[in-house]
Amino acid sequence: MEELLKIDKGNENHYKVLKLIGGDEVFCKVVQEFADALVVEMPMTIVKHQMIVPPQHQKPTERKVIEHTGLDRWMNYTHDATIVIMKEKILSLANLAPDVMMYYKHLRKRIEFEDKLSPTSEDDAMEKMQGNIDR
Repeated sequence: MEELLKIDKGNENHYKVLKLIGGDEVFCKVVQEFADALVVEMPMTIVKHQMIVPPQHQKPTERKVIEHTGLDRWMNYTHDATIVIMKEKILSLANLAPDVMMYYKHLRKRIEFEDKLSPTSEDDAMEKMQGNIDR
């Protein structure tokens, strides 16, 4: 695994998909490598949602279900941009495909913007909650 990352350092492609031993596939940017761990930015995972096609878009006797695939934060309850993943938990890694990388970068920008609007301390969070209650 170390050799693969060393090869990539010359071509600036640090955007990876990691397959973890638990089955998760994590899309991320590798920012630092240690002997036993990778430090990654904004790890995201694949999410799939099934939706029923509205009746006006199908025949009266049909009931179609479509599946949408997207990305979501891998760890939802933190605003930390960097996460450490132990190498022993990684089965495989590969470069992100260009179209997936473009989608991932777009979502990163959106998440970074949303994070700027989030409270930065416990006091800020309490103040925001109180404002919601007062409304």
